[in-house]
Amino acid sequence: MAALLPADEADPLGPALEWAVAHLREPLTVDKPARRARMSARTFHRHFTRAVGVSPTAYRARFPGAALTPSGPPSTGR
Repeated sequence: MAALLPADEADPLGPALEWAVAHLREPLTVDKPARRARMSARTFHRHFTRAVGVSPTAYRARFPGAALTPSGPPSTGR
């Protein structure tokens, strides 16, 4: 399996990303990997998007059968 990120960009996201990939089939929010990276969900989202090039939700959507649920209140669809 190829590395998710170059080594110089992996810290502190590396362990959180490895954990998230190992748990792709579980329902996850951004909060869970953010806690693993010792960041707030917002900070994790920014760092992840900068390092990977897409948001955590867009990245997760690349894996069939896996869904990253948004943190925060549910959308009303309006």
